[in-house]
Parts: sequence; C-alpha cells; structure tokens
Amino acid sequence: MRPLSELKVLDFGQYIAGPVAAMLFCDQGAVVTHIDPPGGPRWKDLSTAILNRGKHSLELDLGRAEDRARALSLVAEADLLIENFRPGVMARLGLDAAACHAVNPGLVYLSLPGFASGDPEFRRVAAWEAIIGGAVGQFRDMGLNRVLMGVDPSYSPLTLASAYGGVLGAVAAMTALAAGERGRTIEVPLATALLEGLVFNALHLDEVPERYLGFREREIRRRRQDASLSISPMTISRSCSTRSTAAIAAPTGGLSTSLPPATRSIPRRRCACWGSGRSWWRRGCRWAMPMPRPRPGRRASPRSSLAIRSSAAGPIG
Repeated sequence: MRPLSELKVLDFGQYIAGPVAAMLFCDQGAVVTHIDPPGGPRWKDLSTAILNRGKHSLELDLGRAEDRARALSLVAEADLLIENFRPGVMARLGLDAAACHAVNPGLVYLSLPGFASGDPEFRRVAAWEAIIGGAVGQFRDMGLNRVLMGVDPSYSPLTLASAYGGVLGAVAAMTALAAGERGRTIEVPLATALLEGLVFNALHLDEVPERYLGFREREIRRRRQDASLSISPMTISRSCSTRSTAAIAAPTGGLSTSLPPATRSIPRRRCACWGSGRSWWRRGCRWAMPMPRPRPGRRASPRSSLAIRSSAAGPIG
C-alpha cells in the first residue's frame, strides 16, 4: 500500500501545472480523478498522457447545470482539489473555493493561476508559459552560463513556471493535509514560483571562500580579475591529433578571454562540441567537460576530432 492510498484528489488542471501537481499525488497512491472538457484534454500532446498517468478521467461540460452538479458531488467526497485557471474562471463555473467549501468544509483547495489573484495589473492576463517567463525575466536571468558565454537575452522553451508551480503547489497542499489544516485555500501563482526558482541565479555573496566555489564561479572570478579581458573570436578547425583537448570557448563575437597556458592542452579531455550526447549545449562550442576517450579498436567519430583554435591565444591542444 502506498502512503497516500486513502487520499482522494480532484484534478481540474489543464496543460502542465495542475496535472503535474496531481500526478505527484497519484504517484504516491492517491485516487485522482481528472476532469476534462468535452473532447478531452486541451493540450493534444503525448506529454498529457504522462502527466495524467494513473488517473481516472472524466469529461464534464461545466457550463451545464447537470454536469456542474456532478462535479460538486465529486467535490463533496474529495480531500484535495487542484485547478490552474485564471482568477475568476472557477467562480464563473460555480466551483470556486467558497462554493466548494460550502459542500465540503474540510476540502483543501489548491489554485495555481499564472499571476496572483490579487495582482491588479496581470490577474486577467492569459498566462501562457512564455508570457510568465517574459514577465519574470526567465529569458535573461539564466545564471552563470550566460555570464560565461556573454549571450543576449533569448527565448527558452522550457516550461519552468509550470514545473516550479506544480511542485511547490503539491508540497504546499501536502503540508496542509499532513498538518490537519483542512478547509484551507492555497494559491501558488506560477509567476511567483518561477521567481522563486530563478532567484538563485541572481544571488551573489561577497567574500565566499574559494573551496565553496564551483568551476563556473571560479572561471568568472578569474576573468573578472584578469586585466587582459578582450573579445577573442574563436574558430573551429578539424584536427587529426590523437590527443584529446579541453577548452573554454565562445562563438565568434562572443565574450571570451585569452586562455591561460594551463587550459590550452589538458590530456585525456576533449572539446564537447556540436551536439555530443554529454555536452552541455546542443550547438556550437560553448563549454568543455570531461569526455571518455574512444575505446581501443573503435574509430572516433568525426565530431569527436574537433579541436578549437583561437586567433588570439594560439592553438589549443
């Protein structure tokens, strides 16, 4: 028996945030009933099947009185209700927190709107993922990797707001249930959840001991302390060298530095560029990381024989 097997969850969520939160409860044994509009889920994607795994599915037209009454009968038996509509949508359907608590005073009501219901400017905005990301700063505040590459703000398709919101919402609801705080209404705006996740990227502590710095922090500190910072266009050329190399590189026109001799040639490592399965970036030489050398008797891929050469720092490797 799984730990939440006696818990009943009603999932009105669509797309990602609500279904993610309900999925986490379902994975721990909760009986989850997922409510879809006529015609099935709004998001016609294979990911929907993953997010709704293990749930009971039911199609209801909440604009009809009989289907709304059936939904309220399910609310009366539930321990937790999850929804991720804009503020006011559930009230228009007659299923807001007040209406649901009227039929089930012990219900924990979890709302995951894009923006807070108390936000006078954005509460009515159709909070698609990219809109939330743009409002919060997801496309520019992506942390240490952007500092190293010197890249401008750029769009990211990662659904960070829904992921953070779904997880934080599930944690908040589980905390209320575990503490016996029945009848609670919990709101976790996705924009707030995303900001919670991104704030670490903007966090800066002065005088941190060297032993607590990661490789990226050390490299950033080295570049900022180096008086010879310059724009160093990098070019890529094929090499027949049998020795692997490592380097920190930027695309042509990107921010780079004159690399110290210690990083120009490091045995048993190679450049992780052009979409290698273990590289950090899909395109272009962005970063170097440890890579295994080819097994004896196996011919190395042409992509693995790339070496990076810098017109400013001289050949690397």
